[in-house]
Order: sequence, then structure tokens, then C-alpha cells
Amino acid sequence: MARRLPFAPAMILVICILASSAMPGCTDDDGGSGEETVEPGFIIQSNRTKGLAPMSVSLVLVNVTGQLEAFRWEFGDDVAESFTNPSEEVTHTYSRAGRYAATVEVEFEGSQFIKRSVIIHASYRRTVISTLSITEEESYYVPIEDAASDVRLELSYQGGQEVGGIYQNGIDMYLYLPNGSLYGSTEEQIPTSGDHVKTLSVPYQYLAAALFEDWECTFKAKSGLSVEYDYTCEVDY
Repeated sequence: MARRLPFAPAMILVICILASSAMPGCTDDDGGSGEETVEPGFIIQSNRTKGLAPMSVSLVLVNVTGQLEAFRWEFGDDVAESFTNPSEEVTHTYSRAGRYAATVEVEFEGSQFIKRSVIIHASYRRTVISTLSITEEESYYVPIEDAASDVRLELSYQGGQEVGGIYQNGIDMYLYLPNGSLYGSTEEQIPTSGDHVKTLSVPYQYLAAALFEDWECTFKAKSGLSVEYDYTCEVDY
């Protein structure tokens, strides 16, 4: 007489359920529709980030992913503009020297916002050609905006004829802090024959300590008649 296995139908049912769950495509929900989600993003492309003011800069958004709805530029100098075309190139002119953060806020489909910035350095340069006679002097202001990083001043002039080891024409440059105290001068700099060149410079830490206020540069003629000189002032940001 044959022996019957206990609970055989139940065991067969369990095996079938386990096998069906292991087979691909047998589940009720496959976890999604299969469409890939594209994360919104972009890159700022600028034709230049450094130059002399007035300085024109062209900005455009490239490698844009996602559905862009609109974007708005704030150029860092109290000027802002809004746009809707992602391929539109934006041009802005910085009329004053300074360090600016040009910031764009982009709105994507679904009210997603991304904000990014690019730093623009618009530097200052001024060249003056003038003439001084003995005992005369002239002064110019050195305009310092926030975040100025370095100042370079250059004085050049003709030395004239040498008599007893001394050149008959001479000019010195004096630089004063915003509080009126003397920062430095070119009196100790030894000129050479021909075109004399004397320089002064101010690093960032002195500009910051003076709270980024304007300085004053004065030229004094020591000897000679009608000494022509060139003065160049550069302020970097």
C-alpha cells in the first residue's frame, strides 16, 4: 500500500509562488514608467572676466539641461535684467572700476530655481602728461573702490643735463593715506640717466586697513624749468 505525503498540495503551491516571484516581469509593479529624469542645470560662459573700466562683458548660458522658463541677471552694480530665451547672449558694461559678482537666477519647469555667479574684475588706469617747474606741485586722487587689491603708481620724466653728479631736472612723487598722513615717496629712489622712472605701490592690506577710501598722489618739482612728466595710476580688483 502506497504511503501518502502529508500536505503535498500546499508545498507545491509555495514552490510555485517562490518561482513566480523570482521570474522577471512577474511582479505587479515594475517601479516606474521607464522615463529618465533630467536634472536641470547650466554653465555660465563669459567672453572676459578681467579688463579696464569701462568694460563690456558678454554672458550666455550654455549646456542647459531641463526645461528653462526664464532667467534674471543681477550684474552687481545695481543693474538687473530678465530674459526668457536660454540661448540669448547678454551684454553689460561696467562703467566704474571694481570687483562685481554677476549673478543669474534661472527658473526651470516645476518652479525649480538655480542661482550661480561669475566674478568680474574691472580695473582702473589713468595716465596724465603734465609739466612742472621748480617749487611747483600737482596732486591727483587715486580712486579706491571696495575690494581693490593692488595700486601701482609710475612717474617718468627726462633727467636733463648732469652737473657735478646731479641731474638738473627732478620730480618726486608723494602718496598720502586717506587720513592725510604720508604713506611713501620716491625721494630715496636713485634715478638713472635719460628717462627716469620712479614707482610706488600699495598692497591689499593697506587698502583694506584704510577702509578702501581714496588716496592722494602729489608731485613736487625739485629743480629745473618746465620738466615734463608722465604719471600712470593703476588699481587692480
